[in-house]
Amino acid sequence: MTPMRTRCFALAIALAAVAPASAAETWDCAAAKRSGAPVTPWNATARIDGETLTLQFTSPEVGPGGTVMQLQDGKIPKHTLTATYRILANNAVGITAIDSPPPSVGPRGHPLVVSSTFLLKKSDGHLRIEFFSPSGSFGSDAHCSLISTSQAP
Repeated sequence: MTPMRTRCFALAIALAAVAPASAAETWDCAAAKRSGAPVTPWNATARIDGETLTLQFTSPEVGPGGTVMQLQDGKIPKHTLTATYRILANNAVGITAIDSPPPSVGPRGHPLVVSSTFLLKKSDGHLRIEFFSPSGSFGSDAHCSLISTSQAP
């Protein structure tokens, strides 16, 4: 091995030794209440594993006018969606991640090109999820609590 390669190899080992191991984290999130604006209740579980964030999102079915649907037996039908985000940054301050599924054809035959961002401020648990498409964007706020963490091997 040349002296330059040896130094680069030693530097890589030294950096790996001092770099923090990524932690596996699980956050429990619920839609934030906003004054003066109705909010459809939803909750989500965000699991961080290495550079991947998996968001399991559950919300009630809503009808016309945004009212929560209820079946005759009193049960509320729910929708569950799982999104996989690529983590861009995860440190003591927060998590920034993006989800950009491949463009596809929507239910009415129109092109569907979307992406979303996941922004979590760890100090107070404030989460902002923003959805983007060529026809516009919208977002939702939530409050999250860290429910588990473990050091990755």
